[in-house]
Amino acid sequence: MAKVWVTRSEPGASLLANSLRDHGCAVLLAPVIEISNYSSPRIEPGLGKNSSPEAVMVLSGHAARAYISSEFLANGMNSLHIAVGAQTGAVLESAGLTVAYPDQATSEGILAMPVVLELSRNSSVWLMAGQGGRKVLGEKLLAQQCAVHKFEFYKRVELQLKSLEPTDICVVVLASAQGARYAGEQWFEAKGSAGVCVVVPSARVAKIALEIGFNNVHNTDSTDPAMVTQWVRTYLSSTKSE
Repeated sequence: MAKVWVTRSEPGASLLANSLRDHGCAVLLAPVIEISNYSSPRIEPGLGKNSSPEAVMVLSGHAARAYISSEFLANGMNSLHIAVGAQTGAVLESAGLTVAYPDQATSEGILAMPVVLELSRNSSVWLMAGQGGRKVLGEKLLAQQCAVHKFEFYKRVELQLKSLEPTDICVVVLASAQGARYAGEQWFEAKGSAGVCVVVPSARVAKIALEIGFNNVHNTDSTDPAMVTQWVRTYLSSTKSE
């Protein structure tokens, strides 16, 4: 049976792989990204440890887990917390925080939230994230004259697969822009077909997948294991009936 290649980092990779297997899919669980946590977050100079932000915006599940385990949680307990998506928010809620979500699980979705548009000049905003990534959220908040501090809790490291057999794979599931680049490099180095079914969580990752060279890209607008599993099952059923 052809396999679904799960490329995302842990712990999300195993959650998705288990969901797919529970629904009868064969899976290649082979993340192309590993998360390497810093011993302490990298933050902009001048942030006092006793400062409390008006808003804390958490941009990944990895950042959420690092944040709720850090000394900075105490300062942010009474702040507005915004999670980029439901899985990230669930981590924050496990620490007793009340969390707001954008309609669209992207930086643009966060920026469109009324509560974010209403942030006043010099409002202190903490961005919880990893190294690198998109700059649009921070740049727009700075343009809004907010006082922005980005906390980088981790970096992403490429995992090189020892072997990859594209003929054994029918679906490639991507979860991030960087993961798409890493997976694409390894896929095409292994002489994989540009027409393999590629599943992505957003229009941004879809654009990157197409730029890399994939030409059969499908956007589910979600990284939720249940939703991705449902889409993959529907796709595989449709290909069997053809």
